[in-house]
Amino acid sequence: MNSDVLGWLLAQLGRDAGPTDLAARYNRLHLARAVAQEVLHERIAALVAEPLKVTVNGVATIDNSANVAALERHLGPVPLF
Repeated sequence: MNSDVLGWLLAQLGRDAGPTDLAARYNRLHLARAVAQEVLHERIAALVAEPLKVTVNGVATIDNSANVAALERHLGPVPLF
C-alpha cells in the first residue's frame, strides 16, 4: 500500500484508524474501497450491538442512532454476495 492509498483511507476513516491494521486489510483485500467498507461495517456492527439509545430520566440521554445512519450513508449501498 502506498502513501496515497493510506492517505485516502485515513481521510475516509479518521486518523484513529491504525495504519498497520489498514495495511494488513489492504494486503488481504487488495482494494482501498473494500478496506474502508470493512472498517465501516465493523463500526456499524459495534454500535448496533449495544443499545442505540439510553435515557436516565432527568439526567442524560445518549442516542447513537444518528451515528449509525451517518455511517450507513457514508458506506453507501451494500453489495450482496
